Order: sequence, then C-alpha cells, then structure tokens
Amino acid sequence: MITVTLTNARHIAAANAAWQATENKPATVDEYVQAALERVADSWVESTKVDQISVGDFILRFTGAEFAAITGSADPNVAAILATLRAREAPVRLGSTDAVNGIDYLVNAGLLTPERGVEVLHY
Repeated sequence: MITVTLTNARHIAAANAAWQATENKPATVDEYVQAALERVADSWVESTKVDQISVGDFILRFTGAEFAAITGSADPNVAAILATLRAREAPVRLGSTDAVNGIDYLVNAGLLTPERGVEVLHY
C-alpha cells in the first residue's frame, strides 16, 4: 500500500474546491481525493500494461503437476476455462474478472491451493 499526503497548500485548496463543486460527491474530501488518485493509478496500469502477460507466460506460472491436473480434469467448467485461454489472442490481464474467477474456480475445484492461486495472479 502507498499512502499519500498532500502538503502543497495550492493542491489542498484545489482538492477542496473540486470536491465542493462535485455533484453526488463522496462524504469527505479525503474520499474524493482517493477516488481521483485511483483514476490516475488506473491510467498508469493502462499505459504500463503492468497487469498483462502473454498466454504462454501465464501458462508457465503453473507447475507441471498443476498444469497436468488442470488439463486432465474432467470438470466441464475447467475445460471451458482452458478453451477460453487457448482461444485468447490478447494478453491475459492478471486482475481481470475472468482471470480472478478462473483461478478461484481452480482453487475451489482443488486443482490449486489458495496460496498458489494468489501467486499465479501476482503482478
């Protein structure tokens, strides 16, 4: 986690003014600033592609035993996850809903430990 403190009086005044001028504003200026910083951080994610890896690199995150168990599973949902992965031309986004839900399913199916699920999705 990174904690940020605004110390520049001009920035603090601007944050307060922007918060005051916002319709449907958050309860506090701190919440307003946090939301603004998250939007900036999201733009950094998009520009650096820090959460994207190739399908091949994603598959290499699994151990041989894990991958053998996953590909050998008779579970139709696991087969669907693999089919989706094989059909991908775009990079895998590690924090995407599809990636998180897919890994969660593999964990719940007993094909990965919760710790390994976290490791596979780590940036």
